[in-house]
Amino acid sequence: MPEHASEEQVFERLSDGVSDYIHGDGRDAIVAGLAESTESLDGTIGAMTYEIVHQTAEQIEGPEADVVDMDMLFGLATETIDYLIEVAHAMNLPTGDDDDLRADSLIKAVELHMATVQDDPEEVAAAQEMLAVLMEDGTFDEGSAYVNQRLQKEGVDPASVQAEGHRMAAGGGQDPLAAGVQQGLMGGMQ
Repeated sequence: MPEHASEEQVFERLSDGVSDYIHGDGRDAIVAGLAESTESLDGTIGAMTYEIVHQTAEQIEGPEADVVDMDMLFGLATETIDYLIEVAHAMNLPTGDDDDLRADSLIKAVELHMATVQDDPEEVAAAQEMLAVLMEDGTFDEGSAYVNQRLQKEGVDPASVQAEGHRMAAGGGQDPLAAGVQQGLMGGMQ
């Protein structure tokens, strides 16, 4: 890798490494994990995605670390989900609608990531910066509408998720998004 690697070069190398792992050395473990999981397929793929991207990010060092940001890791997560869905298809697992599976798996991976960063001020600052950018360019509103639609499809009241998030934020101490989603989902399942 050159001393000053471009974002495209780094992303391509990371994506190729993840693909090599999923379709090579890690395939048996992934197949076993998918076959033996008692969780939903999107939950399993989301958890695997989080773990693979997290482990990949931990190994980035040197000049590559200078160009890796949350956008790149988000892109790597979507690539990872696609690779894992390919494996699920090869196993003839019932995947349903691939777009829904991708979205739900990505939500699970992001939830797992948020649960791990809430105590790291740098990670929280990076997440807040990304949120500000998403709000400025309108992506946040589009994403919120999509999440609300998905929650309603699952029988969960989006207002209860938001209200619980605000309640948790007022009480402090816990991550309001993660706690609000968890409380809202639990309320929707009762």
